[in-house]
Amino acid sequence: MCYYIFLFLALSSQLCSQEVLDRYILVTGCARSGTRYTAYILRDCGLDVGHEWMFPDGLTSWLMATDCSECPWGAAPSSNTKFQHIFHQVRDPLKVIASVYINEPPESWEFICLHLPQIKETDTLLVKCAKYWYYWNLMAEKKAEYTFRVEDIEKALRVMSFKMKRELTPKDLSAFAKNINTRETPPDLTWGTLAESLPYSLFYDVQMMALRYGYSID
Repeated sequence: MCYYIFLFLALSSQLCSQEVLDRYILVTGCARSGTRYTAYILRDCGLDVGHEWMFPDGLTSWLMATDCSECPWGAAPSSNTKFQHIFHQVRDPLKVIASVYINEPPESWEFICLHLPQIKETDTLLVKCAKYWYYWNLMAEKKAEYTFRVEDIEKALRVMSFKMKRELTPKDLSAFAKNINTRETPPDLTWGTLAESLPYSLFYDVQMMALRYGYSID
């Protein structure tokens, strides 16, 4: 009950105030990259962060990768918030693209297309998902001081601790399921399928970004 009271008060404060918020931390990236999982871990480390909703220390949210004047849900617009630390989280592109393909609602796509002119109405859904993964991550990493793979969260916490000059040690990392925000199970997606379905230049860009982030493209 106290959680929902706080959430209501926080949201009311954001709606009623146009002042720039000063928060400690933002973790952003693509939708379906595990930001809810990371929010739980950061809270277990002692940070008061929300998932897509602004808490006293900040939040994890894919919406905040872009500089926007309004969000379809969740936190105050990114243009109204200043963060001391911004981190960029990535996840295996095949898993993200497949999950976005079946899970993102129309309001998500409306927001995405508003900020990514590279996505065309005539694109197939798979092309839109691949463009989203590539261009949204480009935006996020430009804002961030550090990019990490959610699969390497333990290493990432050590680096973030160093950058923030604050110890981030979860009490029990194994207590948090990595599929904590799983919706409909996505189909298996392969690089071969993408090679057949994407324009060559986009396929090349996605593969090169995947390699740069440390993922296999075999």
